[in-house]
Amino acid sequence: MKIGVFMNVFSVHVNRSPFAGRVEEVTHRKGAFLDARDPTATERNESATVKMTCALGGREFPLVVRQIAGLIARRIVTDLRPGDVLERGQRIGMIKFGSRMELFVPREIAAQVPVTIGQKVYAGLTVLVRGPGETA
Repeated sequence: MKIGVFMNVFSVHVNRSPFAGRVEEVTHRKGAFLDARDPTATERNESATVKMTCALGGREFPLVVRQIAGLIARRIVTDLRPGDVLERGQRIGMIKFGSRMELFVPREIAAQVPVTIGQKVYAGLTVLVRGPGETA
């Protein structure tokens, strides 16, 4: 399941960990600086991809958080290294000015997605996805 969050120039661009887990890999890819709302920006724009593992119900699941630069955003900051252990909601970095953040979550652990298309979300406050057995 993919959840994308567009951040305009007036948004706060701090990115936070969606689940508690362990960072497995952090990669930075150079690329274009298209408008982050452009459907091709996901594949063409400069980005940083964080692969992590989270444990739920005695099983481990892979997660991916991708920070994507935009037309104005030219700097991605990722404060992580492989082996880092994260708490849910912990700051993982930021993208300077208009940008996009994508979260890739296995459907098995995306028990509920309480956000809707077009909804305004707030880092550290808005829950994007809940795992099995999690409540508000």
